[in-house]
Amino acid sequence: MRALECFPVDITFFYIPQLVQALRHDVAGYAERAILSSAQISQHFAHQIIWNMNANMYKDEESLVPDALKPALDRIISTIVSGLSGEDRTYYEKEFGFFNKVTGISGKLKPFIKKSKAEKKRKIDEEMRCINVEPGVYLPSNPDGTVVDIDYDSGRPLQSHAKAPFMATFVVSRPRESADEVLELLKRSERTLTPSAPAESERSSVASGKISNDAISALPAILESSPLGKYEPGIFTADTKDEKASADDVGSTVLTPRSQDVDAQNLSTKLEGVMIQLRRTLSSSLSDAPDLIGISPHEPIRSGRPSRDSARSHKLAAAKASDRVQSSTPRKRGTSGSAVPPAKSTATTGSHTADSSQVISRLSAIFKVGDDCRQDVLALQLIAVFKNIFTSCGLDLYLFPYRVVATAPGCGVIDVIPNSISRDQMGREKVNSLGDYFATKYGGIDSIQYQQARNNFVQSLAAYSVLSYLLQFKDRHNGNIMLDDEGHI
Repeated sequence: MRALECFPVDITFFYIPQLVQALRHDVAGYAERAILSSAQISQHFAHQIIWNMNANMYKDEESLVPDALKPALDRIISTIVSGLSGEDRTYYEKEFGFFNKVTGISGKLKPFIKKSKAEKKRKIDEEMRCINVEPGVYLPSNPDGTVVDIDYDSGRPLQSHAKAPFMATFVVSRPRESADEVLELLKRSERTLTPSAPAESERSSVASGKISNDAISALPAILESSPLGKYEPGIFTADTKDEKASADDVGSTVLTPRSQDVDAQNLSTKLEGVMIQLRRTLSSSLSDAPDLIGISPHEPIRSGRPSRDSARSHKLAAAKASDRVQSSTPRKRGTSGSAVPPAKSTATTGSHTADSSQVISRLSAIFKVGDDCRQDVLALQLIAVFKNIFTSCGLDLYLFPYRVVATAPGCGVIDVIPNSISRDQMGREKVNSLGDYFATKYGGIDSIQYQQARNNFVQSLAAYSVLSYLLQFKDRHNGNIMLDDEGHI
């Protein structure tokens, strides 16, 4: 746990499910301390850890049988929430209020389970019109984007005999530099050729073990303003053979105390404050970070909330993006009297707004009630690990660990894979041969597009075949097997 505390909080993000389970054996309190220190650094980490803890409160989906871990989880959540104040507390209340309203639609949909899809959709649309989007809120599965609007007519009930899952579409504003795979898929409709692999120099600084120059240059300033008081180079010396260590060696440099009498207890307390500041700086300077919900550690994500100034500017940009979407979209009045956009929003997929730092896109998500999404979270974590293994071994294979977040007992949110179709849907459209489907869709077997799509299919099928065999996935049927627009399975 001490080693984990030395990493930026963006790295810790990936291991949130494991951190929560580690509390079962946390006799010395190290796991709890790591969670609380990370929650002080990142608001998004605090939100995600609370959602995961809520999902582990009970053993059953009906929240009737409490888990033995519940008292500890209640205590930690109370500590995190009570430690929020001012803008951070307001941000927490807005986010959880927004998400609870969205997931609450499933509960209100249960009396309509036996009714027709048209009746279910009307109920979903009616409830969605009651939801107002406040600046700064986001979907739990996409902490790197801000919801600026809702397609209020996009509600779609999903097939289930005893549950009420539904799908909805949101207008999301993302930082332009965000390049996770979901955004890439949304942009690929503008491309005709498969983009080349990123250059070696663009790979994650985390993967290579290097720390950015910004973080290195900030260390003396952090120590200068740290609880240790004024920074004195003599108190801590770099334990390296060469006094002029290169930037690449900084990651392995060890700070050791100078030989002098030091109050150990006082120094330990002060060092903890220094470590929090160091992790906060590293978290804000590292561009690549893993996601607890299945994104590869080499995929960048904006998970931290390093400063109130940056958060305020992000909210302002989101508000401006929302104003642009609303001003350019003819709106109609809903049944509740709220302003509602038409079914097809004018915000095009992946389109750049006037603000060059933001990208507006449409993102669909599935909200489930009555299903344990923790299994999905673990499976997608393993898929992300496999993806990194294939990449590190130089294997030209394709895996797409989409995002899932378990938010409560038997509840969760799942990202919809964009620009894709299930094999079941293809069958209903009278597609009996994948070969014929590829030839028709990609311009014939002699076209470059066909060759690329076939290669994409082979690379993804090989990867998922190995993965499915080793992990023994079940419930694989044509409704659970999908193809995207580039031929990946």
